[in-house]
Amino acid sequence: MNNIKIILAVITVSVSLFSQSLNNRTVNEITYIGNHSFSASRLIGFSELKPPSILLFSTKSFDRRLLKLDAIALKNFYQSEGFLETTVKDSFSVVG
Repeated sequence: MNNIKIILAVITVSVSLFSQSLNNRTVNEITYIGNHSFSASRLIGFSELKPPSILLFSTKSFDRRLLKLDAIALKNFYQSEGFLETTVKDSFSVVG
């Protein structure tokens, strides 16, 4: 199991990945740290990368471009909610 940590200026998202090969990593878990205004379930609704759930039978493989799009979507959401000075920076590292 590999861990990918995604660091956002407003939110830190920790993504755990299960992997059968280096090219087929799927998101196992997302944890938001540093967010005090919205529930994780509300924020995950703006993300293309999602952990598996009972209702979600297939998950997308981890893709750096999807992470970038998720960061943009989160920034747009925060700004639409009145957090006009929001800065979202994304980065990740594979551990393990």
